[in-house]
Amino acid sequence: MVDDDEVAASNRRGLKLVFRAVSLVFVALCIAFVVHLLVKDWPSTSSALRHAQLWWLLPAALCAVLAVAYSSVALSVIGCYLAAAFTALVLAVAALIGGSSSTPWWPVAVVAAVGITVIHPAVSRRILALVSRAFGRALKVEIPSWGTCLRLTATYIPVWILIAAATTLVSKSLVPDPPLARVALAAVVSWIVGFITPSPGGIGVREAVFVATAGLASGPAAAVAILARVLFVLVDGSGAGVGWLVLRITEPSSVLVTTGREAI
Repeated sequence: MVDDDEVAASNRRGLKLVFRAVSLVFVALCIAFVVHLLVKDWPSTSSALRHAQLWWLLPAALCAVLAVAYSSVALSVIGCYLAAAFTALVLAVAALIGGSSSTPWWPVAVVAAVGITVIHPAVSRRILALVSRAFGRALKVEIPSWGTCLRLTATYIPVWILIAAATTLVSKSLVPDPPLARVALAAVVSWIVGFITPSPGGIGVREAVFVATAGLASGPAAAVAILARVLFVLVDGSGAGVGWLVLRITEPSSVLVTTGREAI
């Protein structure tokens, strides 16, 4: 006779497989959407690439380096992305003031309001109780005061300013006169959506959201999104390489091969 625990475990495995399959299809559709826009608007995209002012990528790379370095010491993922919502709200207001009447400001305002409510101890304790009940065991999580959460959130705002600046500078390299506040807003919003969706690193999703919200022509917007992605990947990879090299020189005994048995 099949044990109930075995049935439950089998159901969980089945749900995981379904979730992964749906996630894979979702990511593939997002990537296909961005590529389609890139190809569909290829005349304007190719023109932007031919007349690209590549020197804008230097300050963009500097902003990306600073953003990655700053975010590497993040202590709270929730606080970090709540800071993104606050930054996006300020950028949305700036875009509206700048004349972008179609700026999607109200979803950003809703996310920021929900976030600031959720981190209140009275609310977060109830959420923790519900999660504990769902998992069938008590979860021991220390919940800081509301003031501490707000101060921690505020410390992450420079990260998002740098990420927005890096993406905006990338757009300047391809588009002569982009709507700066709108592009910065799209950059931050695309990172938020990429984080909450089942996509590794937000791949495909981040680019699709950026194209939809940046206020640029679809082809150049897709090119900016892809170029910004490449820039951050290069910065991340370079940082990892430099970190490994420093660790290799200073503490060679702590750098192990994949077997974990002996030092390189």
